[in-house]
Amino acid sequence: MTVAVRGVLAGVIAERIGVGRGLALLPLLVGAGADPIGVGCSRWPSRYDRAGGLALVFLAYAVAQGFEHVDRAIFDLGGVSGPHA
Repeated sequence: MTVAVRGVLAGVIAERIGVGRGLALLPLLVGAGADPIGVGCSRWPSRYDRAGGLALVFLAYAVAQGFEHVDRAIFDLGGVSGPHA
């Protein structure tokens, strides 16, 4: 994930500052984000311990997307709420 974010950062630099600078910084940023021993971030314990809350957010989003796909059918059932009410 860190390597991907560093690649995106290089893309933003290329877009905002210049393509040459973004391309020049890409290997440096990605290399700095790579983990040479392949153990991830286990050297620093995470302070975020509410992974269940994050899972709940993703579940709520999935449910909302499901309702978005049947929005018209819900409106046709009762006419109370409907398309982007």
